[in-house]
Amino acid sequence: MDNDNTQRHHLPIHITGNKLLEPADLATIFNEVATARLVLRRPQPGDNMAMCAVHGDPATNLYNPADPDPDLATSEETLRDWIQR
Repeated sequence: MDNDNTQRHHLPIHITGNKLLEPADLATIFNEVATARLVLRRPQPGDNMAMCAVHGDPATNLYNPADPDPDLATSEETLRDWIQR
C-alpha cells in the first residue's frame, strides 16, 4: 500500500516468534493508534456528543439495518455499554 501512513514502528512492545497475544497485550499495544488524519482510541465518557453526531446522522447510517440513533439518550446508552465492556 503506497499511501499507508500508519506508524507500526512506534509500537511499544516488540513481538517475536509465533507467540499468540493475550487480549491484555493487545490493549496495551493498541491503546491509541494515530495517523496524520485519524486517532483511533477506546471510547471515553465524554464522547457522547460525537457519538450522537455520527450514530444519529442518516448519511453515516445509510446501510445500517438498525437505522440512526433517534436521540442523544440512545447514543449515550450505547456508549455506556461499550465502555462497560
